[in-house]
Amino acid sequence: MKRTDRDVPDDALLASVAAHSLGKLPVLSAEQFQALCRDMQGAFPDLVQRSLNGLVEHGGAATSSSSRAEFDICGPEPSPVDFDWRFDQRTALRLAETLIGPGNREVLCVGAPTVYGAIRSLGGKGFLVDRNPLLARNLAPGTYCIADISTEEMLDQQFGHKFDAAIIDPPWHPEAYGLWLARTQPLLRAGADVFVTMFRRFTRPGALEERAQLLERFEKIGRVSGVPFEAVYSTPPFEQEVLLRLGLPNLPSWRAADIYKIALHQQPELSVFHPVAWPTHKWKRYSLDGQVIAVKDIPDDEGKIQVASEFPSCIKTVSQRDPARSLYTVWTSRSCAAVVRGTKRLAAILERSGEVPVEQSDLQAASQLARDLGFQFRR
Repeated sequence: MKRTDRDVPDDALLASVAAHSLGKLPVLSAEQFQALCRDMQGAFPDLVQRSLNGLVEHGGAATSSSSRAEFDICGPEPSPVDFDWRFDQRTALRLAETLIGPGNREVLCVGAPTVYGAIRSLGGKGFLVDRNPLLARNLAPGTYCIADISTEEMLDQQFGHKFDAAIIDPPWHPEAYGLWLARTQPLLRAGADVFVTMFRRFTRPGALEERAQLLERFEKIGRVSGVPFEAVYSTPPFEQEVLLRLGLPNLPSWRAADIYKIALHQQPELSVFHPVAWPTHKWKRYSLDGQVIAVKDIPDDEGKIQVASEFPSCIKTVSQRDPARSLYTVWTSRSCAAVVRGTKRLAAILERSGEVPVEQSDLQAASQLARDLGFQFRR
């Protein structure tokens, strides 16, 4: 994939790196580079590297600031199609303890499966809303709803009661925040506490202004305060692969976010957040040899399997802003992807289903696709 013209270090990031003590070193170890990235407020590591006057040592790996969350270890690999960055164990537990509170409150976890897992491990009342059906095998019956909050308009009918608190970890785009909060508010009791993660100023161009606008909207629905610890994410395999392809070290704990608490007003102004369309697609997901293979669910795409050869299969960005991202119809949880026609037949092969007829040429094309993308399936 080509990077967009906007993905270059701006003057503020260059100045921030230059002013940092680690930014003055001629050579940075993996550990030092991860620490610098954590302090660069969301700037992707390759942008931080290009902002340096010095070098980053090739190879090597930084240490994790915390282990991966227990739910993350037991669950399916995170997938880029689900914007699935998961909190590490320390963050998940701290959020769980804060959300449960002294009264063991009922907590709604929206797009935050590791917090759900931590709440349940502490004996708390955690309920999860997530779009990934592969998570269901690790969820307790009656404590979850597999639904895409971006498109599901009647979530309140999935639960027989309202919740005392919520944690919301949406994709880091203003439209997603507005839509997720609009969908979540009807599920909460008056005066509930809502915890929301917030991207930082160098996450992308314009992020600082977007933060300010979101916080202004938060203040219209409740009393806003910062949480005295940050949310740290375990780097998922799909992002680890991107870093490797960019020639960067293994950075297991470089990504972090701020957390804000919104104590909702007794009658919050629901019109502040409108469920404006957030561009999402439907995907079918398959767990194969530890990887997750996602195939876009495209109506009427029932022809022969054909793979476009002009698109690179090894993805080198996790940015939603990359214009080529929307073209890919098959993604793996190791950041390999392809533009494929005949997705109905491919899904039938992966499912070993006879509902859609396939030909020998389809099986051959699917086998070659699997080799190209680095996974195996049983024929």
